[in-house]
Amino acid sequence: MTNRADKEAASVSNAEFREYMRPLSGALATYAAAMAAQPEHNRNLPAHNSRAMAELAAQETWAIDEWNEPARNAHSYGSLLAYFVAEHLAAYAAIIDGVSVGPRYAHMATARTIFETVPIAHWLLEPNITLERRIKRSIVYRLKSANEIGRMQHIEKLVHQSTENRARCERFVKFHGWTVTGIAIGGELLPTAKTDFSKAAFGAEFVGLDRTLWGMMSGAQHGTWYALADGLKDQILDHDPLDPAGAVVPLMVTSENLTMFGVMSWHGCAAVANARDELMGWRPSDDMLESGKTIQAIAQSFAVHARSKTPRPDDSDP
Repeated sequence: MTNRADKEAASVSNAEFREYMRPLSGALATYAAAMAAQPEHNRNLPAHNSRAMAELAAQETWAIDEWNEPARNAHSYGSLLAYFVAEHLAAYAAIIDGVSVGPRYAHMATARTIFETVPIAHWLLEPNITLERRIKRSIVYRLKSANEIGRMQHIEKLVHQSTENRARCERFVKFHGWTVTGIAIGGELLPTAKTDFSKAAFGAEFVGLDRTLWGMMSGAQHGTWYALADGLKDQILDHDPLDPAGAVVPLMVTSENLTMFGVMSWHGCAAVANARDELMGWRPSDDMLESGKTIQAIAQSFAVHARSKTPRPDDSDP
């Protein structure tokens, strides 16, 4: 059990803690900005010899009157989600570097958004699939969106929009003779963070890890006690029965927690960025490459620390 003296010795001030974390927050922010800027740096056009350009040239084969640019639409959905996760990666960096309280919990909501979105973005942008499969995936994505809008039953306009969007998807699918099972189209089913994050981010399945991390992030985002109290068992203080502090437990902000979720969020974002670059025929910018190297070095150091259990600075005053 950890005693009060040990905790006080291991803690540092807010300013010292943020300075200690700045290599990570700075690299995450740099990578996020560079990832978000990639389309503009490439004039928002795929390279002339890229797979994406070939798909645009072939999209007429799959077009119908009310859906006449299916390849461009599919690219756009994936590209928007790539920007979305980059923005949240930047927000994660800002939470580490700039908030006046914590961050003990706030970063987990941002990380969860990245975890939820990365599998879908990577799935839409996956470079080495046929155009038919990409278009199927884009329709699955739109159909899922239509279903979500339909949950807003108290807003008549949105109910109508849901019905119209579903009908458009169904007409497109029927025209091409694809099978529909639930919201799976031609065997293409929307991936989820609970089972598919690691496959997208690392190229290998770790379903147990995905479910555990998603559960903790989801619990924290919804204010569930088990997630908010996670780790407090390691911070309970020995105390004298006459100690006026009683059994009060400080909420410790740990570098380990912030680093773990930050590095994993970056891995997910980098997988999406790499898929987009390969599909579009773009080269990663120097900022993406250099900041990525910095994050990988931090991750390596973190892994060594995790094995050795060496104490790292904590901020005891969130």
